Amino acid sequence: MAAAVGIIALLHSVFGMNRRTALPFTIEAVNALERATEVVLKPVDKMLDFKPGQFAFVEVEGKGWNEPHPFTISSAPGEDRLRFTMKVLGDWTRKVREELQPGGVVQVRGPYGRFDTTKAGKKQIWLRQSTELELSTLIPKYLHLSDAKDV
Repeated sequence: MAAAVGIIALLHSVFGMNRRTALPFTIEAVNALERATEVVLKPVDKMLDFKPGQFAFVEVEGKGWNEPHPFTISSAPGEDRLRFTMKVLGDWTRKVREELQPGGVVQVRGPYGRFDTTKAGKKQIWLRQSTELELSTLIPKYLHLSDAKDV
């Protein structure tokens, strides 16, 4: 039974993972930071509509890039480019840093997640176990706040 569920999950993630709703983007820049890589994407058609704190699956088109990976969106809503900041932790993120080139095409699926503070009161405390890279994903939230004096 567990094997059947695993096979179904694999088939869904490889062949059916919202392929109809994926948005194409062109890689505009791959910026190597000290311990991370920032990937800047330009929409081919329409921009992804997201809220600060959400994540999306990024799938690079091309040989050797065979699976989508989830990353928190590090751009602020309203920007004309989509940014992901990826800590270099494994083979895939290392490959992004070393091999990804401007001009390539990626598919972005999402957004997912609900880190939404708009319905909470003015006084909020955000707790999150994180590193300095993960804190960079909170920057869009700060940029999006309508009343900066409450920060």
